[in-house]
Amino acid sequence: MKYLYFLLLALILPTATKAQSELDTLQQELEKSIASGNRKAIATAHNSLADYYSYRNADSSYLHSDLGLEYASKDEESPYLDLLTNLSNYYNSTGENRKGVDNSLFAHKEALRLHCSALRIGGILSDIGVGYRRMDMPDSALYYYKEALKYLEKCKEESCDDLPFLLTNIAILYTNTYRVSEGENYIRQAIKLLPNTKSIETNLYVSNTAGAIFSLLEKYDEAQAIMLNTLNRAKAENLPRFVLQGASPLLYLYRRTGNYKALEACIQEMQTWVKKLPPHSNEVLGFYEGLAQLKADLGDWNKSNEYYNILLKSHQINAHSPLKAIYLGLARNYANLNNKKLAQENYELAIATMDSTYGAELDLQMSEFSTKFEVQKKKLEIAQLAEKNEQQKSKILLWIAISTFLLFSILLIYAINYYRSKRIQQENALKTARSFVDGLEQERGRLARELHDGVCSDILGIGMMMKAASMDNNEYKEEICKGIDMIHKDVRAISHELMLPKLQFASLNEIVKEFLSHMSINTINITCQSEGSAKEWKDIPQNISFNVYRIIQELTNNILRHSGATKMEVKMTVCEQSLDISIMNNGNPFTPSNTQGMGMNSTQERIKIINGHLDIQMEEGKQLFNIKVTWNK
Repeated sequence: MKYLYFLLLALILPTATKAQSELDTLQQELEKSIASGNRKAIATAHNSLADYYSYRNADSSYLHSDLGLEYASKDEESPYLDLLTNLSNYYNSTGENRKGVDNSLFAHKEALRLHCSALRIGGILSDIGVGYRRMDMPDSALYYYKEALKYLEKCKEESCDDLPFLLTNIAILYTNTYRVSEGENYIRQAIKLLPNTKSIETNLYVSNTAGAIFSLLEKYDEAQAIMLNTLNRAKAENLPRFVLQGASPLLYLYRRTGNYKALEACIQEMQTWVKKLPPHSNEVLGFYEGLAQLKADLGDWNKSNEYYNILLKSHQINAHSPLKAIYLGLARNYANLNNKKLAQENYELAIATMDSTYGAELDLQMSEFSTKFEVQKKKLEIAQLAEKNEQQKSKILLWIAISTFLLFSILLIYAINYYRSKRIQQENALKTARSFVDGLEQERGRLARELHDGVCSDILGIGMMMKAASMDNNEYKEEICKGIDMIHKDVRAISHELMLPKLQFASLNEIVKEFLSHMSINTINITCQSEGSAKEWKDIPQNISFNVYRIIQELTNNILRHSGATKMEVKMTVCEQSLDISIMNNGNPFTPSNTQGMGMNSTQERIKIINGHLDIQMEEGKQLFNIKVTWNK
């Protein structure tokens, strides 16, 4: 037992220390504000203390609310309206519901005057509805609940405390009018909002009410779990109002489930907490109502009537329990005590109260309100579903966009690699062509030197020797010498043709004309024309001039060898950065496809190197070779 005492002390002390620390801080703030003389700061500090005492000590809460109102400016929303709200809470907690309603009605007028937010106005309207419900005026309570809901639904993001508080009060109203299943609907909506609730008081209020409603619906396991958790939290925070508020439905649950041992222990424990609250407070009266029902079930009808009479006398101050429930309880107790007269009187009072309070009009209003609430809830669910669908669509569109982007990126990378590969292939082909042409030119040069330095020299020597030698047949001698001279000239021409053109000393048109003049023989007539200024011919890049010269050489040789032409015309035109050459002959047509020698292959390679174009056409029975080359400076 000793160890159990220390364990309980260890659990309670941290909470008590925390609460005392919070109180000390608030009192220090009040002292600082008084010392500063700032009226708004003083009013704010008094309001903070009124909040703190609101569920702990009603008298202290009233004192600080009253003092704060002396300093608060009536032209500023805060803390003026906060102090009025705390004052209304005091009246409601002590059972002075009429004063509480009047004070809340005044706060509502002031809120409208100051053009306060929907959240503020909705909270005040909810308080008015609570007051009327406690005065046993459900029609007025329902009206103000409706108005409060209109305001609070506009600001659900902000009303993390006010909206669940309002829904809980609506649930209580429906439960008190014997529409418990509808009350459950509202309390479960309130429970859904608890994760966003900042106030522990609101959390406890919702949870206690939920436990009571679940008990009435015989959902005992769910009710007991939520009530025990709430009761322990209220004890830990030292909040007597919530301790008693949670104990009352717990007594009902223990009674219905036959747990009399827990029932007696709870009653004994609650006697201490009853003394901490005003005798007409809602929590005390709710506890007495539970005891009245309990004593009646146990057969102690006289004791039950004592509690019912306390509730009846308090009804003028605080109509916590419906008159119908009080009169019915008294009637049943008197019937069990065989007091038929008092039993009949209380039954008649219960019926009369039911007729006046729960008329058809109120019942219709509550049904309409509940229907509208359900419709509104369905609309909200549909809106949430639509929002969810839109979010899903957005996700799908996002994935489509990402997939499209990835696909585009892959295609782009593929295209880049493809064109890079093609470019590399073209560069390699160009390098191969250049290597081929370079090798060809080197071989041409070597052959030219061999012909010029070797064969030509040898033939020349033979001719000189034959001329110097004495021969009997002078006529035969002369013929041999003429043949050797012709061979010498042909070999010399071939060697000159093979040699690299001297472009550093002459322009393209000049060396082409010189070449064609050597190629002109008796069997073919070759003419050559060129257009363009001397500067333009000189400005042609040397590699283009060189390769074009070799192309003209090769085409000319092929025409002489393969076409049997008797006439050939060459026209060359240079203009800025382009060169056009046409070679026309009247011989038999031929193409590179039927002329597969090394010369035509080199022609194709040279065309690639200079990025030119070779076109072969037939015009009026004549073959035409067109060469087009362009370049950049």
